[in-house]
Amino acid sequence: MKIVLLEDDGLVARALTRVLRAMGHEVLVAQRISEAQAHVRDNPDVRLVISDLGLKDNESGIEFLRWVETERAGVGRVLLTGLGQPVGYSNDPPRQAFLHKPFNTDRLKLLIDEMTT
Repeated sequence: MKIVLLEDDGLVARALTRVLRAMGHEVLVAQRISEAQAHVRDNPDVRLVISDLGLKDNESGIEFLRWVETERAGVGRVLLTGLGQPVGYSNDPPRQAFLHKPFNTDRLKLLIDEMTT
């Protein structure tokens, strides 16, 4: 499955990309919302997006996930953060989920399975 990962921390992005690829997924990595939006636009077979909450330059992962919901409603959306779940952000698989850092690979795999089956 093709996944867009929006994560501005290089170490986290590399680690998560390795895990997702080991699970058999193709991962398109972005550090900015505009880059992630381009991946979604250019790849109609993207089935899931994973976004960190707090991004550089005051960008917000929630902003990106709302854009995905509007542009590609069928794509699953996961918000990833070490902070608590933001007020008003619903955890509603199969459309939208919240994943708290740190997490283990079993939890990530289960969440992906829930959102894509």
